[in-house]
Formats: sequence, C-alpha cells, structure tokens
Amino acid sequence: GRGLVRADTRTDLGRIGGGIAVRKGAPMPVIEKPEDLKRALLSAKEIYYADPKTATAGAYFLKVAERLGISEEVLKKGHTGGGGKESMELMAKSTVEAIGVTQISEILSVPQVELVGQYPADLQLTTTYSGIMLERTTHPVAAAAFLQFLTSMPVQARFKQQGYEMPLR
Repeated sequence: GRGLVRADTRTDLGRIGGGIAVRKGAPMPVIEKPEDLKRALLSAKEIYYADPKTATAGAYFLKVAERLGISEEVLKKGHTGGGGKESMELMAKSTVEAIGVTQISEILSVPQVELVGQYPADLQLTTTYSGIMLERTTHPVAAAAFLQFLTSMPVQARFKQQGYEMPLR
C-alpha cells in the first residue's frame, strides 16, 4: 500500500449476503436448493434486481441466473432500478407475481417487501464490511474507540436487525 491506512486497524463489522424477496403478504416460494430458486424465478412473472452496470448485487445475480441456466428468461422478465433498495421499492408496486433478488440489508430496508431467505448456500456470495483507521488521522484514540464501539454488542445487535451476520473473527 501507499501508507494511507494504519497497519493492523482493519476491523470487520459484519457480513451480508444476497437474498430473495416477495411483496408483503405474497406466497413465499421455496428457495432452499438451487433447483428451488430456479423454479421460483421461472414461475415469477417479473424479477426485480439492482442494475448490474452499477451494483455488484445485480451483476452477481446475473451470474447466478447463468449458473442456473436461465439467463434468457431472467433478462426477459427483469426489471432493474438503480440499487437494490430502489429495485425492491419498484417490486412493491408490481401487480403481478414478482420476485426480487438483492442484498438482504436492502430487502429489509423496504417495509412493503418480505425477505423469503438467503440464496441457497452454494450460490451465496457474502460481502464483509470493515472499518479502518487512516494513517493521517489526527484523533487516533477517538478513531480506535469508534471502531471498538462498532463491534460492541448493542451496535452488533442493530446490524443483525439490518440483516448483517457477525463477522468471522
């Protein structure tokens, strides 16, 4: 590195993966195995996901569709809106059988949609969010205390409510 980050200050705060959503009150599809997810995506009339050009979650979902062998069908039924949250807000307004796929935290941030569950395990990709301290920080003690605060039980409990899993330590 170029000495911008203080060595040994990386602090993992939480991990999050991709999930499947439906409109609140809609029937919950079974998504335990890749075959289940494939079936659920094929039976939906519309599929909502983040714009793959700008959002990692959207680009990753298209890779999953490819692995399931249903890229063409997904693209035909696909609706994207900016990020994951925007896509879920669009899905909430749909009037047909719709399914949404994006990061779990983005699903949980939209009250009109419901999290069905995570991607089946062998299709899952998790992102770890971390905090670091910059080399040029003028308040190293306060910065260290803040990183420590972010790993405290009350803050971690709040992250968990937002769909984050505890980081692997």
